[in-house]
Amino acid sequence: MKTFAIRGGDLVLAGSRYAMVEGIARAQQQISLALSEEYGADRFHPEWGSTLPTMIGSVIDSATSAEIRAEVTRVVRRFILSQNELIKQRASAGRRSVVKPEEMIAEITSVRAETNQDQVLVKVVIRTASNQEFSILTSPGSTA
Repeated sequence: MKTFAIRGGDLVLAGSRYAMVEGIARAQQQISLALSEEYGADRFHPEWGSTLPTMIGSVIDSATSAEIRAEVTRVVRRFILSQNELIKQRASAGRRSVVKPEEMIAEITSVRAETNQDQVLVKVVIRTASNQEFSILTSPGSTA
């Protein structure tokens, strides 16, 4: 499935058109956006986003690390559920799946968090259904 490419909170131009992302790049972008946006901030999608932006300024100790891992897991599971729902809807309508194996999330391999002054940096490594791994490095609350 293709979607618009976003960089720094803005749509990316490719010549006179908007750039698109698909496959692993799409999954990376979608999960990164969900982790960076505050949970409940989108009135049209109230379950979108994460609580990670509220942790800015927190000391990363074992309890905070566990909370970050739990929140990343919740966001990625929500992404997996939305992928599965899209596949099911299209199948029941007799249409082919638009979700490719390289963008189907199979598991979270690791989650690492650290602070850098007033930022929480989160690195997530994910494995897809096509057995490819990719990582997401995000700073919740930041659009950069």
